[in-house]
Amino acid sequence: MPRVTVIIPTYNRASLLPEAVDSVLAQTFADFELLVVDDGSTDDTRTVVQGHADPRVRYIQRQRGGISATVNAGVREAAGELIARLDSDDVWLPEFLAVQTIALDRNPEAGFVYAKGVAMNAAGGQANGEIVGRAPRFADDAFASLLTTDCTCNITVVARRMALVEAGLFDESLRMHEDWDMWLRVARRRPMVFTNRVLARFRWHEGNITAPDGPVLEELAESRGRVLDKQFADPSLPGRYAALKGIAYSTMHLEMGVRLWTHGQRRQGLQRFGQCVAHADGKAAALLRVLWLGFLRVPLRSTALGRSVVDQLGGLRRRLSRG
Repeated sequence: MPRVTVIIPTYNRASLLPEAVDSVLAQTFADFELLVVDDGSTDDTRTVVQGHADPRVRYIQRQRGGISATVNAGVREAAGELIARLDSDDVWLPEFLAVQTIALDRNPEAGFVYAKGVAMNAAGGQANGEIVGRAPRFADDAFASLLTTDCTCNITVVARRMALVEAGLFDESLRMHEDWDMWLRVARRRPMVFTNRVLARFRWHEGNITAPDGPVLEELAESRGRVLDKQFADPSLPGRYAALKGIAYSTMHLEMGVRLWTHGQRRQGLQRFGQCVAHADGKAAALLRVLWLGFLRVPLRSTALGRSVVDQLGGLRRRLSRG
């Protein structure tokens, strides 16, 4: 049996898929199977996958069902005790599986481990240096950290298959943020581990529905709200987590407001900023966060000096928040 099952869900990305598959086959850790789960593609996806002679690669075709159903199909077929998902337009660095499996071995109680990913452009070259994946807000409380914001990078997650099964697999009613929803449910039961390294590269291109300038930002925001709604509607949610409702929704509206504002949807962005302040327990602090993240941080990051200032201020804030 392979130690790890790698799942690549894909739909009509035959042109990008070979790079994703090759990045898996180039891993320094070799004890894996690779399931390419095709969600009803109409392009040359089958031919592309079958062009790989490596016996660890398996092609699974299914009728169009959406991302969650596609990943769930892979989990159900998985032989490995560990599950890793790579989107078909992204790539892993060669040491990804080796580093993440060691991290889980060192933390046997953890449900999953995640790391950082860095953005690349459509051609695979250097983008804007954006990094996704950061240390949890609460070092000893995975669920509280994820409830206040999604700190993970989904393509850097390696999870225990049993943890996914315990949590009920991915919610097939969600078109977006199905990964955040899953990690929240896992974190209710198990801790998580963060690897403070860039181990993957994610691609911004016209086909991304969740890209910063994607065509469905409002739907993206609504989906984030649905994930939080599920958690706070749960009557079994402990009181210490229910108390985080204000900061959870405030942060969600702030993050979406920044996306909308930055990409020209100013009216919708301002509405989200207003919701950020309205949901916050501390209105003045929320207003300062809006001013900083919404109007000052992005222009500052356009210059080298500004990026240095932003990074130093961010480090100071994190140190202060940890006491």
